Amino acid sequence: MGRERELGKLSDYMESGRSEFIAIYGRRRVGKTFLIRSFFKDKFDFYATGIIDGTMEEELEAFHLALVCGDAYLGTVCFAYPFG
Repeated sequence: MGRERELGKLSDYMESGRSEFIAIYGRRRVGKTFLIRSFFKDKFDFYATGIIDGTMEEELEAFHLALVCGDAYLGTVCFAYPFG
């Protein structure tokens, strides 16, 4: 993957024994999501990503559905009350 430095930092955070907030940011299409999914695999309790060119309302709706539906939101039908 070629991300040894980033993987080392993620490993340090995982082993710290404390709650950690990690912000991953950067240009589009450089492997941020792949890095996170590869490292954490099935360790997520909750996962959400942004929408390209989404409005604030669309982003909040997607976040709400991801929170309420979990993995069911990813590519399948989820029955949840609309946000707002």
